[in-house]
Amino acid sequence: MSLSFPLNMDEFWNREKQFFGELLLKRLVVLLFTLSFIQPSVASVPDSESYYGDTDYVFDIPIVLTPTRLEQPVSQIPGTVTTITQDQIQKYGINRISEALRLVPGMVVDSLFYSNPHISYHGAIGYVPRRIKILIDNIEFYQAGSARVDWSSIPVEIEAIEKIEIVRGPSSASHGDNAFLAVINIITSEAGVQPGWKTSITTGSLNTSKVRVSHESALPSDSGIRISGSTNSTSGYDQDINNNRIQDDTSTNKLNIRFDSTVDKTKYILFTNYASNDLDNSEIETDNRQSLLSSVTIETSINSKHFLKYDATYRQEETKKEWSACLPPILFTDELTALYNLNPELTISLYTDQTIVNNSSLTPQEALLIGALALRNETLPDKDMCGELNENYKDSEFSFGIQDTWTSSKRLRIASGSSLRFTKVESETYLGDTVSREIFGVYSNGEYMVSQDSWLNLGGYLELQEGVKTQFSPRIGFIYEFRDNNFLKIVRSSAVRTPDLLETEGHWSYTMTNIDPIFFGTSEKRAFLVASSQTKLKPEKIVSTELIFYGRLESARMNWDLKFFHEEMENLISDRSIFIDFNPTNKSYVDLKGAEFSLTYHIDRTNQLHWNHSTLNSDTNSEIERLSIPNHVGMLSLESDWNKNIRSVLSHYYTERDTSSFEYRRTDITLGYNRKLGPRKRFTSIFTLSYFDTQGYEFALDTSNQTNDTIAGNASFINSFSMGFDSRWQAFLQLSVDL
Repeated sequence: MSLSFPLNMDEFWNREKQFFGELLLKRLVVLLFTLSFIQPSVASVPDSESYYGDTDYVFDIPIVLTPTRLEQPVSQIPGTVTTITQDQIQKYGINRISEALRLVPGMVVDSLFYSNPHISYHGAIGYVPRRIKILIDNIEFYQAGSARVDWSSIPVEIEAIEKIEIVRGPSSASHGDNAFLAVINIITSEAGVQPGWKTSITTGSLNTSKVRVSHESALPSDSGIRISGSTNSTSGYDQDINNNRIQDDTSTNKLNIRFDSTVDKTKYILFTNYASNDLDNSEIETDNRQSLLSSVTIETSINSKHFLKYDATYRQEETKKEWSACLPPILFTDELTALYNLNPELTISLYTDQTIVNNSSLTPQEALLIGALALRNETLPDKDMCGELNENYKDSEFSFGIQDTWTSSKRLRIASGSSLRFTKVESETYLGDTVSREIFGVYSNGEYMVSQDSWLNLGGYLELQEGVKTQFSPRIGFIYEFRDNNFLKIVRSSAVRTPDLLETEGHWSYTMTNIDPIFFGTSEKRAFLVASSQTKLKPEKIVSTELIFYGRLESARMNWDLKFFHEEMENLISDRSIFIDFNPTNKSYVDLKGAEFSLTYHIDRTNQLHWNHSTLNSDTNSEIERLSIPNHVGMLSLESDWNKNIRSVLSHYYTERDTSSFEYRRTDITLGYNRKLGPRKRFTSIFTLSYFDTQGYEFALDTSNQTNDTIAGNASFINSFSMGFDSRWQAFLQLSVDL
């Protein structure tokens, strides 16, 4: 007698893992909900009061600004927020901003390339991640032309960060378009608080090498200045999962300057952040990206209950991407260009297949052009035309803003304001010329204390853009403290993502320059193919409903937030931005339901256990969205303080998808040593060892109906991708000295 299994063991394990994962989540939900209503008994934990009584750190509730533009405790905001402090960044041995976001429940960090990861909240990214708004010191930072963020070129040094506030949920009611799924606010520390020299070096796997020098001075009249610079290089990943050679080496230089001053009741903040990033791609000869963000902010108080804030900002991001290519000269002929303008589908068929399906369907003009094209082809030299192609791009913006924060009474606070942005994008390749857009927005967010234990939050953002229908994004949230330091929140919000300039004004074509030898009597010639936006696109829209429990249980030495959510997204632009088939549409939708939690358990004064987890269930008509949304994403860590100088963190990160093998599992152990050498002198060393439980990534789309993209060649967006880690083991060492 023989035994047989109805399914293989991998499939069996995946099903069991999903079953027990969901079962564990349900039990945890029931446990947290039950504990919230149980009165703590000091007798049950005799030493709890004495053990934690002198430690405010344990149950301190953070104050945040990002969610509503009002300073509020996390417990009373209409939504969920994760705060990552500089202490956590050092404790976990984090040396890149993108890696810090792995500490956020529901945040998906996919390292498609080591130098520029794809980051999204809940994974719904379309083909490129563009549904998260990035702020640097409350100032918007993202490419308006493509509505995305180049993480490799964010002009902020991670050592200068005081904290990162991540609003997990739609926030257009406070921050306008693109605050679609989440908002990430990178807040740098005030200048002059820690005067002196600081130097640090980082070295490790992937040929990583970083050097940073910073000087900070406290100036008279309650002022301070900080100047810092750094250089960082890494070889990235060198092979795909099939051991094929790839290259994504990167070298980044940054310069940060910040000045703070307070005169009477007015505070001045001036900063300039610059970054230059060179990518060494074996197939792209020049790939340089530069970003600049300069801002002046003035905060003044009319009285103790009334404050005004003004800001003026200039942002510029420029990409120089150039390479050499040799292409058939027929692609640059006037005859082929004329045929394409007359019948693009017929021309593409000729270009890709060199065949005509039905000659009888040709119009006389089409037949004449095809005949002329055939004659022209016979006269062309039997060799390719060589020259240079580019995808150069410059995105700049001036913006001005004003905000009025008013405390009307003990019960009512309101933050209202407006902003005006002038955006200009220059790209001969993507847009054919220069395209500009003016954006005006007004907003108001208010908090009303209904009773001693309940609050109502109302907010909305009205935005007007040229060529786009006026958009209004509202939000309402009700917060109820049903037990001391335990809160129930119900939030309903709507948000939009306005189509970017490439999607609405795209005029994508390639011009070959420096042609050698000269063809057609010129050294510069444009290829026949021009990909233009064909459809009048609507803004993407999301409606979100959230049920949130936030609280702490001192008797159990535990604090948490637990969220159930339903996100209905429509008019999504999920199409691949492929040169030869560029036609963005609003055809996609995603209906996303799930639950996520963040749990901290204080084992004792020196050991803490953290667990973040999200379970996602999606329904969508888009293959790209389906592949990008994980089933489970989270992290688990144990923090330990061994003594006043030594601490450690053991952490595990995971992203799991049932729909593809695009998974991620990594375990880190971080050891930190910190020793005070004098009044201002300090030595710090941080060692991190990582083990990857997966060999790499695989991500593939159905390309059976897609033609070969020869002209864009190496520059076109990917349809399939695999990345192999050079080694399952990686190690990094950071050394820093404060003088």
